[in-house]
Amino acid sequence: MANTNYTFNDVPFQLGALIDRIAKLEEVLSCKNDTSVSKSETLLNINQASQYLDLSKPCIYAYVQKEKIPFYKKEGKLYFIEEELINWIKTGKVPKSDILKNAHTNFLNAKKKGGINE
Repeated sequence: MANTNYTFNDVPFQLGALIDRIAKLEEVLSCKNDTSVSKSETLLNINQASQYLDLSKPCIYAYVQKEKIPFYKKEGKLYFIEEELINWIKTGKVPKSDILKNAHTNFLNAKKKGGINE
């Protein structure tokens, strides 16, 4: 601020300049807030992933070894991103028609083996 001796006539101009500067500051601050990790980008360790997926740790280790589950490895530790786990689960969706066919087939097979009494 070079000149601090403003006249009454300068007030509208200086007020406009202040509003512009505040808007720029707000923009910078909002950009810094956008770099925070969102809920869907939350990192999970093996224990958290096991609990989140309701799978045992050995099962998750097996999936990692077979590369069936999305994971990251850093300094010998496994990490998982919550959103990627959700997407991984969604890729296994079975159409309702397949579920009904399997249920029907299982029912018929059980009936043939005498496992179901009418």
